[in-house]
Amino acid sequence: MFRSNDRREFRIPTPRELAEEYGEPIAEVRDAPAQWLTLFGQQRSDGFLRCLDLNYHADRELVAVVQTSRPVPESHYLQVSSSAEAELRVFLSNSGRRDPDPFRDTFTPGHRSVDISVAGAVTTVEAITSDGCVGAQIPCGSGFLTIATTDALWPVVADLVLRPPTDY
Repeated sequence: MFRSNDRREFRIPTPRELAEEYGEPIAEVRDAPAQWLTLFGQQRSDGFLRCLDLNYHADRELVAVVQTSRPVPESHYLQVSSSAEAELRVFLSNSGRRDPDPFRDTFTPGHRSVDISVAGAVTTVEAITSDGCVGAQIPCGSGFLTIATTDALWPVVADLVLRPPTDY
């Protein structure tokens, strides 16, 4: 959120503002169904915008997350990174497919190879699976692209394009 000079006023930045601040290409699903609603999420470290999440919803249900991340500058106190397992855990919790309580969580992931297409280039990676969902991560630029979705939607969600910030 952005804070104005009046400390009581908060506002949510627009996708365009987030994209411009991020300043690098952002991954999104190439052919997302028209009925899917896309919401932007963000993750920061010491104020640095390190991740943009495109959260895809169908009928008010979270069906996929595509995260574009970059490394935090070495000068920052906290060095945070993303992983396929962490993103899958968050997706399972946020979509109501798993109990978000880490003390009751019995997350026992499986593994399998999956293909991810980015701008037409296909990469095969080892993915994390659990509860009928899959999470995978590939290097992209200086950072990573991380995907979490259901097994059934994987073929749609794993076909990505990179859009410049000016497209938003």
